[in-house]
Amino acid sequence: MKLTLRKAHALQKELTNELVKLDLDTEIEISEFEAPEKKIADTVDVFEDQLVKRKDILDTLYTIRKAIAKANHEKDVDLLLADLAHLDSNISFYKQVLRTTEPRVHGEILKGKLDKIRKRDDSAETRIYGRSSDIVTTHVFTADALEEFEKELAEFKKAKQTLQDKLLEINFQTEIDLANKQEAVLRGLNLI
Repeated sequence: MKLTLRKAHALQKELTNELVKLDLDTEIEISEFEAPEKKIADTVDVFEDQLVKRKDILDTLYTIRKAIAKANHEKDVDLLLADLAHLDSNISFYKQVLRTTEPRVHGEILKGKLDKIRKRDDSAETRIYGRSSDIVTTHVFTADALEEFEKELAEFKKAKQTLQDKLLEINFQTEIDLANKQEAVLRGLNLI
């Protein structure tokens, strides 16, 4: 049986959900009106049936996981994901810089403010909101530099979209093979 990587990923989740549903209780309550040995034997039978089902589900789950890993390796998905993480890091950085940065104060204005401070009477030191008025605060990048950052951010976003499209294509076009036994388990669980 052939499955696309996308379907195989979804089946892994479904199989994990099926494991949670299993009844693997090892403790029971017995009332005074019940036959203890029969109830214990029945519980052991249920447990053993569930144990076999658990083994089949786990075997199928990890067979699928290995097949996905092999297909991902053959298609260099791990390298694509590393490239995607690299792009995400750059996108986050440039978004942060652009969100917190304004264009620097124009050189002439900056020079004028500093000259004003230099020429001020030293005895008239003033403070505004606890800060000395002997300094001028400015951002360091020009509007042109910030525009270049915007362009770089756009390029990173474009490259990310291209990689995501490639990964999506791989997930829809790449198939793995499952043996009849795994197919039977999936059919028995009504997952296919």
